[in-house]
Amino acid sequence: MIEQKLARLAGLEVKYLERLNMVRYSPGQLFNRHHDGRFRPKTVFIYLNDLPETDGGETFFPDLGLKFIPRKGAAVMWSNVISPGVEDNRTIHLGMPPRTSTKYGVNCFFNEKPLREWEAANCAKRGLSVALRRVDPAVLLQEDKTILRPGQLRAFALCEDPR
Repeated sequence: MIEQKLARLAGLEVKYLERLNMVRYSPGQLFNRHHDGRFRPKTVFIYLNDLPETDGGETFFPDLGLKFIPRKGAAVMWSNVISPGVEDNRTIHLGMPPRTSTKYGVNCFFNEKPLREWEAANCAKRGLSVALRRVDPAVLLQEDKTILRPGQLRAFALCEDPR
């Protein structure tokens, strides 16, 4: 599973891995200079697609003078801290805007706290299950007999109590 591979790569336990966060940068979109936080000791960013050679979209670390070119299946990992709770400001970075293409990636943040255990305890306290189940969108579509007109969207509630 991808989460176990990420944990091995980062040298941390899966219980510290926040939920994976997929991102999309349309042409011209960027993510401004930021630091992922001293509460996140490590970050892994996975590139899901290639961009044309001169299209931009790099992950840029200005203080380190590094730009990582998006390449499908490649990942970049960095430490956000010098020591526990002390930010490494050299890892301030930004997502450069792609010029003509769309860039897809996944943010994988490792937190200093075991968020997955907390999530499980919170769900148990509310009588909810944290066990994930696979959902096949084709089955959902078969079960919903609503006829959609052109331009309409269909949404599904995957959690009864999303608080």
